[in-house]
Amino acid sequence: MINGQVKPVDVAILRESSFSAGIYDHEPPPDLVESIRVHGVLVPLWVAPDNTVIAGHRRLRAAKAIGLKTVPAVIREYFDVLVLESNRYRRKTASEMLREGEALEKLFKPAAKERQRLSKGRGRKGVPTLATP
Repeated sequence: MINGQVKPVDVAILRESSFSAGIYDHEPPPDLVESIRVHGVLVPLWVAPDNTVIAGHRRLRAAKAIGLKTVPAVIREYFDVLVLESNRYRRKTASEMLREGEALEKLFKPAAKERQRLSKGRGRKGVPTLATP
């Protein structure tokens, strides 16, 4: 089920997003590990239908570290931009912010170039934007 309800997912079948791994540090801080040990995973992971983790890499690693067999998850379609969006409010290091900016540029540069090509000689009127594809 995609974009459905929260369900338990076996941690053994989950794999980390290589896109996310190229941007963010996935090592869980000790206080997260302890919180999950005491309270369990409170916020479900976002997982793609192919079992790729979209959001929740640190929670997954913390769950594995304490020996949990399942984690709560919501199955969602995978888009690289969801990885970035799910980390919008995360406290980031300077290098994570830099890598995030580079990833955003790579994701949106082709659409920006296409908008520029379409707008040549027409000004801004009638040019599609990210909000209106």
